Amino acid sequence: ELREKHPNIEWWKALRIRTTHDLLLAKSFEEYVDCLLLDAWSPKQLGGSGKRIPINLLCRSNFNRPWWLAGGICAEWVQELLSQVKPFGIDASSRLETSPGIKDIKKVSALIKVIKNKV
Repeated sequence: ELREKHPNIEWWKALRIRTTHDLLLAKSFEEYVDCLLLDAWSPKQLGGSGKRIPINLLCRSNFNRPWWLAGGICAEWVQELLSQVKPFGIDASSRLETSPGIKDIKKVSALIKVIKNKV
């Protein structure tokens, strides 16, 4: 119904991933959305926890829509991540902060450098 009412809007679905079942649930949304955002599950937060989805779970994903990955993205981990999975994009935030909402430019620069060297 939303797509019919607003055909010019791109629709995304964000999901917290903890198990293979969660990945199947994410896949079930593909026919309804333009993109998926996968974040790590945390019992205390809906996002910004800095936790990661285990790579072995992500390797089992097989999406037909673009998908973005959030959760624990940082220079130290992104090379390993991108050598095993190919998200359409990444959402990097809390691991790059000195405090909530305040980015550490050195951490941001390091992440960008690793990504540029990887791509």
